[in-house]
Amino acid sequence: MCLLITLVAALISSILWLVKKLYFKTNDRCMFAVSAMLWSATLMWCAMGAISAITGGTFLEMTKKDALLGLIVVASSVAMYFFLLKKNVNGAEKADSE
Repeated sequence: MCLLITLVAALISSILWLVKKLYFKTNDRCMFAVSAMLWSATLMWCAMGAISAITGGTFLEMTKKDALLGLIVVASSVAMYFFLLKKNVNGAEKADSE
């Protein structure tokens, strides 16, 4: 379940980044970083699912703990986005004042 949750979040963040880049002509490095983090988590869970399937387990685990893990990862990514955004804005303000 964490694989599906992070996959959906990675797709949404990638689409948002692409829309910002193509239509609003802004290069949002914060959104790109969050997208890369979510795609990395998705790739990691795909590899873990493949190893589990090869060894006789299931590819996807549909448990509440697994869903909670996926939600925690997505919430951490959103928090990281706002942290990077705040750091980016503060950095820009310091550069403007010099």
